Amino acid sequence: MELTIASVIAFITLIIGEITKKLGLVNKKHIPIQSVVIGLISGFVCYITDLEPNITTAIITCVISSLSASGLYDVSETFTKY
Repeated sequence: MELTIASVIAFITLIIGEITKKLGLVNKKHIPIQSVVIGLISGFVCYITDLEPNITTAIITCVISSLSASGLYDVSETFTKY
């Protein structure tokens, strides 16, 4: 799997997380769980569409990229508050 796919997944996770925070659909403390779910779904999609032939690699890469996107957003929020 290329770095581009991991970047796209991270960007999609960031957008979905921001939308659900603004609309109040998910409590802020549940955003990491949402990121894991997005990563798992993305991993299965990458495997099914044959972007990554190994399912373990696809899932791990997608979960890590989605969690890093939500963590990066939280760090940026922390710096802007202080």
